[in-house]
Amino acid sequence: MRSAPWILALALALCGEVRAQAGSPLLEVGFGQQVITPAVPDPWVDLDGDGRRGPDEPWTDGNGNGRFDPVWMAGFHNGRPAAGVHDELLAVAAIFDDGERRVGVVAADVVGLSNGFARALREQVMGELALDGLLVHATHNHQGPDTQGLWGPGRFRSGVAAGSHARLRAQMAEALRAAEAAREPARLEAAELTGLAERAGLDDTRLPRVIDDGLRVLIARRPDGSVIGSIVNFGVHVELLWDRNVLLTADVAGATRDALRRG
Repeated sequence: MRSAPWILALALALCGEVRAQAGSPLLEVGFGQQVITPAVPDPWVDLDGDGRRGPDEPWTDGNGNGRFDPVWMAGFHNGRPAAGVHDELLAVAAIFDDGERRVGVVAADVVGLSNGFARALREQVMGELALDGLLVHATHNHQGPDTQGLWGPGRFRSGVAAGSHARLRAQMAEALRAAEAAREPARLEAAELTGLAERAGLDDTRLPRVIDDGLRVLIARRPDGSVIGSIVNFGVHVELLWDRNVLLTADVAGATRDALRRG
């Protein structure tokens, strides 16, 4: 049995009993974002295109400290330091308030976040923003920094940079604060399109074979019908550029956001 998709469950929880009343909006929604791209101080050149930095591949000492300072990228294999930035990684957030409950959603363009990270973020912002609940999400981006300690220079060496978790929590908190500051009267629309994964040729290459074939969209509109923002939920690996890419990028998630913004 498949559990109810979280995005539709959120919509139902927020507006299942809400009825539109002329001149009296019952829901406020705000969206916010914050750049979370780590600095890449020492760019390098992947001469053989294998996605791993060899000892003879050239690099630039951008911060002048005389040593190579890597930003280890997540996913695929160890020893893949970022050579630069293709496009910004973001933390994006939304806050929904129906006058009785206030809930937040925040997602970051990283490979994964631990339960401890999520609990710490909730402790940091839920009281400040008077939130009754907070969903903390990672887009599972394989083209961002290692946030789980699995993709450092070797199999048993972490790739998490010192202080990066605290910095990321602060950035995600800023995205939530921006969403709170941007709250305005809204109405919600939710839709689900099924069968998309099969039509797109998506598959699960590891057992047990589990595929969520639905694409779900939650749209917040102003009373005049204009769009405030949207949330898209689709079960696909954010790894289109695969293992030879050495530039930080939001990959599929970023391209989707850019397309939505352009309408």
